[in-house]
Amino acid sequence: MGTAEEAAVEAEKGRPLEPARRRTDVLVIGAGLAGLAAALAAAAAGLRVTVLSRTPPEGSNSARAQGGIAAALGEDDDADLHASDTLHVGAGLSRVEAVAVLTREAPAVVRALADLGVPFARRNGTFRLGLEAGHSRRRIVHTEGGLTGRSVMAVMAAAADRHERVDSHHGWEVEELVVRGGRCRGAVARCGPRRVRWDADAVVLATGGFAALFPRSSNAPETVGSGTVAAYRAGAAVADLEFVQFHPTVLALRGAPALLLSEALRGEGAHVVDASGRRFLFDYDSRGELAPRDVLARAILEEVDRRGEPCAYLSLRHLEAEAVRRRFGALAAALAEAGLDLARDPLPILPAAHFTMGGVLTDLDGRTNLPGLLACGEAACTGVHG
Repeated sequence: MGTAEEAAVEAEKGRPLEPARRRTDVLVIGAGLAGLAAALAAAAAGLRVTVLSRTPPEGSNSARAQGGIAAALGEDDDADLHASDTLHVGAGLSRVEAVAVLTREAPAVVRALADLGVPFARRNGTFRLGLEAGHSRRRIVHTEGGLTGRSVMAVMAAAADRHERVDSHHGWEVEELVVRGGRCRGAVARCGPRRVRWDADAVVLATGGFAALFPRSSNAPETVGSGTVAAYRAGAAVADLEFVQFHPTVLALRGAPALLLSEALRGEGAHVVDASGRRFLFDYDSRGELAPRDVLARAILEEVDRRGEPCAYLSLRHLEAEAVRRRFGALAAALAEAGLDLARDPLPILPAAHFTMGGVLTDLDGRTNLPGLLACGEAACTGVHG
């Protein structure tokens, strides 16, 4: 009888087989941008890395990102101004040291991604920078067509596949972290009937947030906080779990998925209007459509409730149609499948859960309070977001 049959028999008896044992230097749980970046960094240091994930990189939340990456690359910009904008949007709750690291290192990270092969949009050899809410300068590096996340993840996944010291396994669910002697020493994971215990010198948790727990969410359905729960059960501290960001402009069309309508749309001039076509956001904030996401999400919900309307609308009909379709080609195609023209139709919108601010508490190097366990990406709470 084969391994799968043995597992099935034992499961029926209520006695699951003891997991097989594997060994690696670094175990990375999660194959989004944070997980693959950690894996490649560890491999570059000469370590053997195993990546476990529920879905392949193209199915991660990172691949869903549309707008781009913020970095102070413009001639009229610098890291201090980027930090100031970030702290302002964080409403005084951001960790200043974490914001400083993020804004100082962002330009080098973007250039490294470009060197790796990410096809960021350029004009005359320099990055073409977009504008998004909360930023006082154009600093959003992006790819053409509104597929920044997908483009970045394709390049990162290819780099991980090429690396001889990175071994990736998709379709695996982590059941628990292994803790012995007060240190995280690996994890037990399942793929169908197979259970494997990976022993490791270090475990990097990069499992994303938990925004898919909400009825309306822009997230992949797997984004339910399983990594955060596993870390908490193992003894790691968590923080700021009550801080969940709601994206203000998510498609609200009956029978259609909650499609994210990128912030970059508003950065390029899209208007948020009511059923009569009136721009109402200036009633709530002088920055209008370019106010921070939390401000806009509350304003849209308040206005919809006040007027007794089912939704608000995002409108680009005042912009040049071909330029809109060229800049946001992928989004235009997705909306066309739902019977909507991005450049001409009022797009029904409501806020939806988008990003988890809190998570597993870390220091500035990703270390948790549990030795041997690190966390990065949306699974981590660094304090940068407020």
